[in-house]
Amino acid sequence: MAWPACPASEACLSRMRRRRLPMAKARAPKMSASTACTDGTMCAHSTVDPILRRAPAAKRILSSGWTRSLAIGSVAGRTFLIGSSGSHGSRLQSLWMQAGWILMAFVGGGLFCLLLRCFVRTRARYMRGNSHLEVSCYTVERERLLEYALGVLTIGCFLVFADETCELGENRRYLHWKHGRALEEVTCAVMLLCFCLRLFFHPGLDHSCPRLMRFLTSPLMWVDLAAMLPTLLEMLLQKYDIFPNLIWLRFPRLLDVILRAGDGEGIGVIKRLVAANSSLLMISVNLLCTMWLACSTVHYLTEHDNDSFFWGVEPGYQRYVSIPSAMYYALIDFNGEFPNADEFSAPWGRANSMVICLLGTYVLSIPVGVLGAAFRDHVSRNFKSEGDQGVLMEPPPSRAWAALLVSVVVLSTGNFVLLTTVYQKPVQEEDRAGHSFEEGSWQRSLLAPCRFLDVLLALPFLLRWAGRLVWTQNVRRYIFSIVHVADVLAWLPAYFLLLSLLQHGSCLEHTGSPRQTSLARTQLALHGLCMMRWPRLDGVFGGIFHDLKITLVANKIIFRMTLICATTLWLLAAVLMYYAERNNPDEGTRSHFRTLPLSMWMTALDFTSEAPVNDHSAQGKAVHALIMLLGVGVFTVPMGLFASAFRQRLDERHAQTLGRSAPGPEEEQRHCGRRVSETAFALAQEQYRSMSVAFSMLEQERACGVWRDVYDVEDKNLMRLRPGTWRYKCYRLLMGKTHPGNGRNARWLQNAIIFNTALCCFTSCVETLSYFDDCSKSGEFDTGLGFVWLAEQCSSLSRGLSGLALLCSLGFLAELGARFWCHPQPWALLLHPTTLADLLALGSLPVTLAFLAGAPVGYGWMNLARTLRIWRLLALERFVPAFRDVLGVLVSRGYQLLQVFYVLLSFWFMMATYNWYFLHSEFEVESEDKTFACWYSNYWYAMQFTLIHMSGDYPMTEYPVKVRVVHMCSLFLAWAFVTMPAAMLAAAFHDALEKRRLVAARQRRQAMTKIVRMLRRIILRRRFRQVADQALWAHRGQLTKVGLARLKYPGLARLLRLLHSNEQYHFVLGTATVLHVGLAGLRTIPELRPQAVVWDVAMLPLASFFMLNFLGRLVTAFMNPSRSCHCSPLRFLCSYQRLLKLVALGLYFAHLVYPEDGKLLRWSCAAQMALILHFGQILGTSCLLSLVWSEIRETFWVMCFVSGTFWVLSSTLWYLAEDGGQGMTDMFSTLYYTCIFLLGEWCSFDFSPAGAGLSMLYSIVGVGLNAMPMAAVQDALTNLTDMGAYHVVMERRKILHSHSGAFDSNASNSQNADWRPRKTELEMQIWSSLDQPMV
Repeated sequence: MAWPACPASEACLSRMRRRRLPMAKARAPKMSASTACTDGTMCAHSTVDPILRRAPAAKRILSSGWTRSLAIGSVAGRTFLIGSSGSHGSRLQSLWMQAGWILMAFVGGGLFCLLLRCFVRTRARYMRGNSHLEVSCYTVERERLLEYALGVLTIGCFLVFADETCELGENRRYLHWKHGRALEEVTCAVMLLCFCLRLFFHPGLDHSCPRLMRFLTSPLMWVDLAAMLPTLLEMLLQKYDIFPNLIWLRFPRLLDVILRAGDGEGIGVIKRLVAANSSLLMISVNLLCTMWLACSTVHYLTEHDNDSFFWGVEPGYQRYVSIPSAMYYALIDFNGEFPNADEFSAPWGRANSMVICLLGTYVLSIPVGVLGAAFRDHVSRNFKSEGDQGVLMEPPPSRAWAALLVSVVVLSTGNFVLLTTVYQKPVQEEDRAGHSFEEGSWQRSLLAPCRFLDVLLALPFLLRWAGRLVWTQNVRRYIFSIVHVADVLAWLPAYFLLLSLLQHGSCLEHTGSPRQTSLARTQLALHGLCMMRWPRLDGVFGGIFHDLKITLVANKIIFRMTLICATTLWLLAAVLMYYAERNNPDEGTRSHFRTLPLSMWMTALDFTSEAPVNDHSAQGKAVHALIMLLGVGVFTVPMGLFASAFRQRLDERHAQTLGRSAPGPEEEQRHCGRRVSETAFALAQEQYRSMSVAFSMLEQERACGVWRDVYDVEDKNLMRLRPGTWRYKCYRLLMGKTHPGNGRNARWLQNAIIFNTALCCFTSCVETLSYFDDCSKSGEFDTGLGFVWLAEQCSSLSRGLSGLALLCSLGFLAELGARFWCHPQPWALLLHPTTLADLLALGSLPVTLAFLAGAPVGYGWMNLARTLRIWRLLALERFVPAFRDVLGVLVSRGYQLLQVFYVLLSFWFMMATYNWYFLHSEFEVESEDKTFACWYSNYWYAMQFTLIHMSGDYPMTEYPVKVRVVHMCSLFLAWAFVTMPAAMLAAAFHDALEKRRLVAARQRRQAMTKIVRMLRRIILRRRFRQVADQALWAHRGQLTKVGLARLKYPGLARLLRLLHSNEQYHFVLGTATVLHVGLAGLRTIPELRPQAVVWDVAMLPLASFFMLNFLGRLVTAFMNPSRSCHCSPLRFLCSYQRLLKLVALGLYFAHLVYPEDGKLLRWSCAAQMALILHFGQILGTSCLLSLVWSEIRETFWVMCFVSGTFWVLSSTLWYLAEDGGQGMTDMFSTLYYTCIFLLGEWCSFDFSPAGAGLSMLYSIVGVGLNAMPMAAVQDALTNLTDMGAYHVVMERRKILHSHSGAFDSNASNSQNADWRPRKTELEMQIWSSLDQPMV
C-alpha cells in the first residue's frame, strides 16, 4: 500500500501565513530519495525504515505486525489512514481525517468513562470503607517508601526511553546509558512486588471478597499490569524489543501515590471534587458545547468553499469542508489560538472569529475556574496553612538608601541595554554571521566604559552585603537563606567582570578569533547578570518577594497537587502525540514530533492553549482535542491559583493599610450573601462620610429656603450651582441618565449624543477603507463589509462621508460650548479627560474643512483626522461613570500596583536578557524565514518576544535546546506574573463597582424608610386598599387558572410533568439529541453524501420525536407558569430557543421535500446543530442564566464600555503605527486583528517599534481589561452555584410541575415551605424572580 501525496510542510504554511503570501506560493517540501517512491508518492515502509534505524525504542513499536498500524498513524483502523491506491483510498483517508478524531476522542472517551463508572460501582459493593494496613510486615510507611523508590526508577526508565528516541548523529544520544535494559528490568521487578503486595495485603475489601475481585474492580491495577506485562514477557521469552514500550502507563500510579502522600485520598480526590461540582460543570459544559457547535457551524457555512483553507498538495484537505472538521479548528480558536486568522472571509467569517474572541474563549475557561476553586476549597478545609514560618523577612531601607538602590538598578539596566545596541551591528535578514562595529567608531568606543560603569554600580550592593554580615543578628541563618544568594549575585559577577577586564581588556565577539569570542561572551554573561539586582529592591517595594514566598509556603500543598496532576497529563499527552505524529506524512509536523523530547516541547505549548502545529492526523487531532478540552484547564490551574492567592494576600495588606475592618456576617447577609471585598467596604465607608457631609449641606440650604433635588449630592459641581438658574438646568440636562431626577428630555438628549458619537466613529472607520485612497481607479471594490462599491462613486462618497463627519463634529462643538458655559469651574473642565477627548475630535475640523473646500490634503493628515474623531468615544464616560471610579480606586491602590509591576519587570528583564544573550548570535536556527539572530538582535524586540512568550503565546517554536529548557520552566509560572497587573486593574474596577453598589444599597435603605412612612398614611385610604385587593386577587386568579386548567385537562398535566420533570424522558431526549446532532454533522462530510437515503432514514425518527416534543411543550404552555412560558403559548413561541428549533425542523423537512438541493442540504444540516438547545430544557440552564444576568447587569455594561473603549482607541494607535502593514489596511481590519491580540494571541508579530510597544501594552494591561466582562459572568455563575442557587431553581421547577402544584397554589406554597424553608435573602431573591407575573 502506498501513501497518498505528501501534504505541504507546516513550516512553509506558517511562513506563508506570517508573511501574507498567496496560497499558490506555498510549495510542498522536497522529499528525499529514501522517502519517495518512483511514482511520486510516499511509501509506508520507506517512511518507517529511517525511524527504525534511528530509534531502538521505535523498533519495539514497529517490529511486530499488530503494532505497525499504530506507528503509521491509525488507531481505529489502518485502512482509513493508509487506504489503497486510487481515489477510493483518498476518499477513505479524507473521511478519516474529518471524522476519525471525533470517534476516537469522544466515542472512545465516553466508553472509557462508562467503563470507569462500572468499575467504581462494582467496587463500591465490596468496599468496607477507609482503613489502614494492619499487617505488621507491610506497614503504611514501608508501602510509601517502596512506592517512592518505584517512582524514582520509573522516572529513570522514562528518561532512558526518551533518550532512545533521539539521534544526534554518529550513533550519539543525550544520555547514551548502556544499562537501560537492566534498569527497566529492575523497575519491572519492583513494580511486580508492589502489585502483589497491594493485591494480597490491602484490607479495603470485605473478607468474603476474593483477591481476584480486588484486581477486577481497580482500574489502576489493570493499568499497572499493562505497564509491566511487555517487559515481563520479554524477560520470560529472552527476546527483547518485540513488544511496545509502555513505561508511560506507570504515571497514573505515580500520580496516585503522590496525591495519597499529600491528602491521603489519592487520585480519588479528583473524582470527588468533580462530583461535588457536577451541577456547575454540567451547565458550563452545556454552554461550551452550544457555543462550540454554533461557531463551528457558522465557520462551515462561511468557509466551506474558501480555497485559502486548503493544506497539502493537490488535491489537499479543506479545513472547513464539513462540520466535524470545522469543529476541530474552531476548538483551536476557542483556546485563543488563531493560526488561520488571515484566511477568514470578510465580513461573516471574521465576525464569527471576533465572537469567539469575545465570548467563546472565556466560556471555555469556566470549568477551569470551577476546578481551581474546588481544589483550593478542598485544601483550605483539610489542611492548615503554614503561614510565613521559616521565611526570612528583609528589613525596609531608609528613603535615601532606597532612592540610591532604585537609581543604581535603573542605571544598570539602561547601561546594559546601551551595551546591546553597540555590541554588534544590527543583523539583517540575509546575514549569516554577526559583525562588530568598525575600529574607531563611537559604538565600539562605548563598550569598555559600559562594562566599567557596571562594576562601579555594583559597589552599593557590595557595601550592603558587607553590612548585612556585620549587623545581622543571626548570621548563619542569613548565609543559608535565599536573600544571601541574591545579595551575592548582585555584586559578585561585576567583580569577576573587573578581573576579566583588567586581565584581557574589553573583548569583541565577531572578530574571527575563537579566544576573543569566548572571552567576549564570558564578559557579556557577567555583565548580563546585572539584571539579578532587580530582586534586591524587594525591601524598597514593601517586601513583595517576601509575600511571594509566603504565598508559596502557605499554599504549597495545593500547588504540589495541581502541579503533579498537570505534569502527569503533560507527559502522557507527549507520549501519545509522539506515537500519533512521528510518522505524519507532513514533513513539517513530523519534524516537530520525531523524538519524544521534541514532542514534550510541542505538547507543553499545546497545554498553554498554544497550537503552533495544528494540521494533525486523525489520531493526533483526537489527542490534541482532549488536550484543549481537559489538559489546558488542568495545566493552567496552578498558575491561576498562585495568582489568586498572591492577589488575595495583597488585598489583605491593602485593607490593613486603609485601617478598616472587613465586613461582618450581618453585612454580607444584608447583601444577599455577596462576598464584599475589604477594599470596597472601606471605600464605601469613606463615601458614606462624604455623603453625610453633602446631606448636611443640603439641610442647610433647605433651612435657607433653597430647595434642591436630593440626587444633586452625587455631583460636586452641580452642588455649586444655584437651583432654578439656567446654568443649573443646562448642567443637569447634560448629565442625562446619570442624574436619577432627570426626565424624558434629558434621556433623549443623552441618546442623541450617543448616536452622534457612534455615527461619527463609524463614518471615520469607513473613511479608512483603501477604496478612498485613490479615486482615479476604475472597476469594483469589495469593501469587506458585505457590499461592493463602484470606483466611479469614490469621490462623491468621500465628500459625503466627510460632510457627515463635519456635521457630527459641529454637534460636538455645540455640546462642548454648552458644557463650558454651565460649568461652575471651566478651567477644571478643561483638564478633564473627556474634554481632552472632545478637543482631539475637534482637532480634525481644519483638515475636514480643507478637504471639503478642495484644498490638497495629504494621506497622512487625512488618516490622522479620521482617527482623532474616533477618540470622541472616550467622552461617553460622562454617561457611564466608569473611569472616574476606577481612577479613584487606582489612586488608593497605586503603591500596590507599583509592587506588582516591579515583580513583573524583575522577571521580564531577567528573561529578556537570557533570551538575548543566547539568541543574538544564533545564525544556525531559523524561524519564519529569519534566523534568531535577526529576530533578537535588538533588545527592544527581545523584550517584546519575551513578554509574548511569558503570556503563553509562541509564534516561534524552533528555539535551541538551551532556551527551550528555561522556557518550559517559565510556562508554569510566567502567566501568573504577566497577568498580575491586569488582575489588579480588574480588582480595582471590581472594587469601584462594589463600592457603588454598597452606596446605592444604603441609599435605597434610607429611602425605603421614608417611603414606608408615607405608605403608612396612604394605606389607611380605602382606594389604596381596593387597589391592593385587586392586585392580590389577580395574582391568585392566575394561579387558580393554572390549577383549574390542570384539573380540566389531566392528560395534558401528566404530559407537562413528563416533559419537564421526568428524568427518564430527559435521558431519552438527551441521547436522541446527541445522535441527531452527530448524524447531521457527519451528513456534511462530502464523502458520505451519496448515501443520502441511509442518513434520512436514520434521522427522520429523531426529527419526528423532536417535533412531537416541541408540539407537546406548545400545547401545555398555557398551564406552564415557568419563566419560559408564563402561561402563554405566544410567549413560548417568541423565545429565540424555540424559534431556532422550529427553523431547524422546518429546514430538515424542507430538505426531505427537495433532496437534490445541495445548498438547502447544507443549511439544513447546519440548522440541526441548534437542537443542542434541548439540553437547556434538560438541565434548566435558562433560569440560572437569568439569575446570573440579574446579578451582573448593573456592572456588565460598564465593564463592556471600559474594555470596548480601550479596544477601539488602541486600535487607532495600531492603525497609525503599522500604516497598513500586517493586514491592518483599514480600521475594520485593525479592529479584527486587535480583537485577537487582546486574547494574548499574536497571529502577527513582526511589528514596527511602535507596534512592538503596543504589543507589550496589550500583554500587560489589554488582556485583563478585555477579560473583565466575561470574568464577571464567570464569577457570578460560580458564586450563585456555590450558594446553592442552582439547587433552589431545580426545586422550584419540580414543585411547579409536581402533582400537588398542578391543582392548588396553596398546596404548592405549603409544600414549598415544608420542603425548603426560605430563610436566606438569596433564596427570597430567586423565588421572587421565578414567581408568576401578575395580570
